[in-house]
Amino acid sequence: INVSITDTNVIKQLESLATYFNNTYLSIQNFTVQDMNANYVVPVPFIAALPVTNYTRDSTPPVFIAFTLDLNTDRLILTFDETVRASTVIFSSITIQSDPTSTPVRKASLQNGTVLSNNSNVIILQLAAQDKNYIKLYLDV
Repeated sequence: INVSITDTNVIKQLESLATYFNNTYLSIQNFTVQDMNANYVVPVPFIAALPVTNYTRDSTPPVFIAFTLDLNTDRLILTFDETVRASTVIFSSITIQSDPTSTPVRKASLQNGTVLSNNSNVIILQLAAQDKNYIKLYLDV
């Protein structure tokens, strides 16, 4: 069974679910699948969920894929290819810059702000006033 990206992200948002061998179980309803003679599978209820037989922990780092900057609301929205832990955002590691092929390249590294979202593949950041003002003044945006 291939799990969709949407479903995978929902699972990853729940920090105590499917993070290691001991917290990964599966239950199924009787209409989940049929055999070749149209007999439904025997259900496995929540209370009797089966433990995982083989478990491979996620070892693939998230990929930053897009962002939106809204200087009317002072928000920076970061989009990743998978769920990330919102509490781990380090503002000083984020730099907004001009076109990297332009001369000179203008840069503004963020100093601080507030994370407005929970764990997700989309993280919403509220920029600090000083960062927003610096971006507007020095980056000509």
